[in-house]
Amino acid sequence: KINIDPSVPQKFIGDKEKLYKILTYIILYVFEHYNSSITLGINGKKEKNIYTFNYYLSFYGNTNEENNINISDYINDIDDKELVKLIASTSLIDLMNGKIELLNNGAENIYYIQLPQKLPGEYVVKEDDAKWNLI
Repeated sequence: KINIDPSVPQKFIGDKEKLYKILTYIILYVFEHYNSSITLGINGKKEKNIYTFNYYLSFYGNTNEENNINISDYINDIDDKELVKLIASTSLIDLMNGKIELLNNGAENIYYIQLPQKLPGEYVVKEDDAKWNLI
């Protein structure tokens, strides 16, 4: 299931291939380790010419992971291909000046990713963010 805030800009200045890898790798990791359905939500907020995209990947299952994902915590499990991709995702997020957190809400878990991206020119975003609520 995918929920996208209609005010999310369609055009931005950024690396779409990195963004695709980040989301794909995290989704594959969740499928491999939790065998859970995933809901992807996308919203964000504009400040000046920067739009900070918020990506929510929610799924069900027990996790033993910490809120802040640190590559060094997983180095012993390097044989796990999907885990390696998750580690690569966190590195890409850092490279793009973003953040990733794992939020636990009872049985529901949410990978919360924030990625700031420049907007081209005078791109207008509807200031409707307060009305849209994923969680």
